[in-house]
Amino acid sequence: EKEVKDIEKKEPEPKKVVSPTVKNETTSESIEDMQKKVIQTLVEKSKSKEHKKVVKAKSKEIKKAEKPKKPQYRVITVKKGDTLASISKRFYGNPMKFKRIIRANRDIKRASAHLRLGQKIIVPIVTSKKTDKKITKKRRMVTVRKGDTLASIAKRFYGDSSKYKKIVNANYKIKNEHTPLHIGQKIYVPR
Repeated sequence: EKEVKDIEKKEPEPKKVVSPTVKNETTSESIEDMQKKVIQTLVEKSKSKEHKKVVKAKSKEIKKAEKPKKPQYRVITVKKGDTLASISKRFYGNPMKFKRIIRANRDIKRASAHLRLGQKIIVPIVTSKKTDKKITKKRRMVTVRKGDTLASIAKRFYGDSSKYKKIVNANYKIKNEHTPLHIGQKIYVPR
């Protein structure tokens, strides 16, 4: 007990960790002295605020490392009638987002590529919740009714019939303003 009190009364030494190393000339007294120094250093470190900061930082790093990552893509099998646009519409809500699928698959070179029945393709997952909200917010599929034209649909959704070009640009099946629309046809009307 006296030795511990003596250690506490001594002036603190510079902050460096001393590890006992045994040399040829080492005696049991010198080993005890080294052990006292190590104990004193550890006591000082445990009382300091720096020690607590280090422990907190390490615990945060460990928590981050333990989180398993979600896969950034899904692999799907092409079914009968699937096209890049239909797959894009199914997973992203917009047939025009097919470029994401093309970028993820090396064997698909362009939008007009024919998909084989049973072919496995990678569909990237949209990870951001903001992006998911944008997709559902911007997604608007309209069924063509009797008497509808591109201009009348533009007037109904935009309040201006001259904005039909937005609809033409958003639908790959509609080549220009003269492309006929069919009753029951589904077209994408961007917001």
